[in-house]
Amino acid sequence: MSLQIQQFNDRSSVENIKSENLKSGLFFFKGLYDSFFDTKSDASIRQKLKFQLSMDKPNVLATIPRSGYHWFSSVLTSTLEYDLFGNADFDLVGDHYRHKLKFDSTLQDFRGISVPDKCLYYHTHYPYYKIKSLKRYGGKKVILIRHPYEQQKSYFRFCEFNKDKEEIYRKTDSIQKAIDFYNSWYLYLKKHPEKCLLIKYEDLMRNPEIHFNECFQFFEIEFTEKALREGIRTNDRNNVLKKVNSDNIDNKCITVDRTEKFTEEMKEYILNSFREDLISDFGYKLE
Repeated sequence: MSLQIQQFNDRSSVENIKSENLKSGLFFFKGLYDSFFDTKSDASIRQKLKFQLSMDKPNVLATIPRSGYHWFSSVLTSTLEYDLFGNADFDLVGDHYRHKLKFDSTLQDFRGISVPDKCLYYHTHYPYYKIKSLKRYGGKKVILIRHPYEQQKSYFRFCEFNKDKEEIYRKTDSIQKAIDFYNSWYLYLKKHPEKCLLIKYEDLMRNPEIHFNECFQFFEIEFTEKALREGIRTNDRNNVLKKVNSDNIDNKCITVDRTEKFTEEMKEYILNSFREDLISDFGYKLE
């Protein structure tokens, strides 16, 4: 499956569409769905955005929560929008990155439920066995993971728990859900290595251009290197923080309290849970 895009040459047409869209109160142009902006320019946009997608092999991005999904999605969208419009910028609305286009669709529990409308790729936080109805399509899977303990620590903060609520956190299914995710996708990876690309959040943060390039090429997405660099720059945490601070936006993905830590007892409880139940540690040191 490949995506081919064509640069917009008519800048006034783009600006008219953006203007009409804002007036109508609609912000997303769902470029891969049947519903487009309610404007007279729909036909023109359909012609210029030449999406060549096949539902025979839908791609899937599987991510453990708090491992960079919003960042990944926004960098990809910014990259493609830069090639299309010459601009990689976006708006923030709460925790959401609001772009002109939307390229992904979220997979819920699709056991026995039909696959949604076409898109460039599907995203899920679920373990593979909960979306196994997709197996008949045979698409590629990018699996984005994070150190299990660091993922739990980040999720704990994101859900606004604190040390006084550690016992409550123990009673949630957060740790078990993470174990199910890691184990299920590890088994799928071992069985179908040719269909999978495993990316560690830590590597993506350390060398974003290298690993985003690797992911996008694996998904057979056409883009320019200049657009990718601009997409990464625009979505740099410092740039996003400027948006948050300048507009007084409540974005927990960015402003989450990073000082909150587990007690040593809780840390050991979490690490022991992973040591005992993970089929593979993916090369992470659980200590």
